[in-house]
Amino acid sequence: MDVEMRVDSLTGLPEKAALEQQLREAVGRNEKAVLALLDIDGFARLNTELGTEVGDRVLRELAGVLREEAGATAYRVSADEFALLLPGLSLEQGFLRMEALRARVSQEGERFGLPEGKELTLSVGVTQSERDGKTAGEIQNAAYVALLTAKENGGNQVALPPNEQMVMKSCYYPATLLRSLKALSERRQTTESALLREALNDLLRKHEPKGNRWQRFTDRAKRTVFFAREAAMDLGDNWITPEHLLLGLMRELDSVANRVLLRTGVPPERIRAEMERQVPRGPGGTTQDFTLDPRSRKVLNLADAEAKRMDQNHIGTEHLLMGLIEVGGLASEVLADLGLTADGVRREIAAYLQGEPAPPPAGQPASDGEEKAGGKDAGG
Repeated sequence: MDVEMRVDSLTGLPEKAALEQQLREAVGRNEKAVLALLDIDGFARLNTELGTEVGDRVLRELAGVLREEAGATAYRVSADEFALLLPGLSLEQGFLRMEALRARVSQEGERFGLPEGKELTLSVGVTQSERDGKTAGEIQNAAYVALLTAKENGGNQVALPPNEQMVMKSCYYPATLLRSLKALSERRQTTESALLREALNDLLRKHEPKGNRWQRFTDRAKRTVFFAREAAMDLGDNWITPEHLLLGLMRELDSVANRVLLRTGVPPERIRAEMERQVPRGPGGTTQDFTLDPRSRKVLNLADAEAKRMDQNHIGTEHLLMGLIEVGGLASEVLADLGLTADGVRREIAAYLQGEPAPPPAGQPASDGEEKAGGKDAGG
């Protein structure tokens, strides 16, 4: 039997060997392609709590979702790990496709036979042949690194591989520090290596030269810029403006910024609808080389200043929101017309990050069910 015809009996998808063959053939033809590795978050726990019948249904239904991806070939790589091969896409296009897929899966718990209120989340690593490897093996390794990054950052997200070589470096540490590191790792439910990299990043950010600001952006803030580029493209504009940034921010649904907006009583959907109504279309004829306009660069400067004001090393979506409120122009006017002020939003950000419950809507008693800040969403 040909490799590409071998299929997994549960899902009906081609197996890992078929993926490797297809990837080798694509590289041999010098074809541009995106490889995405997808892993179900907490699948072992789901199998234990809900039973193998539900687990098997989840795998079959997810395979069906992946088959629906236009122009892509889906594979089952291992127990709860899948892959998509998307020919002809740039890295940005692949990233946005996978982000849309991740969001869609998390909203369709009923399709997977899950109890009401329980969602299925995915971690996804995205890589692209022209950027991340010259051989099929290198491309697969880069995708696994990206998937590991998504997992180490808390899951339920799409990640790209670092565009740099990972180097082993050994050091000696006092035993007391290592015991504390192990305890922190268990509390945070992450790896010790991820915590060490986080600490090293914080140290380097503290002493970074001016101009290295992008390294301080959280993954959700970076995705906001990706979404802003897509908004600029859809609106026929080669420049990324604050209005595009605000549209991008409203697409990053599970972020600190959008949770803060919900606390203020202004749903992100309302802001997005208002922006789509008011933002003018550009002249068309866009290229792939999108550039931040001067006002958008000012938004980033304001976000940087806001992060420092909050004594935070990262720049997250909450800081971008503050920059958009203060920059002036159409985006700021829309936010102001909806009753959002810098002081008011700043107070809500602080309250959210401290875990305070949201104020109840006018005329309603306070609820004990407000989800508090912390974990993977804090600072995003």
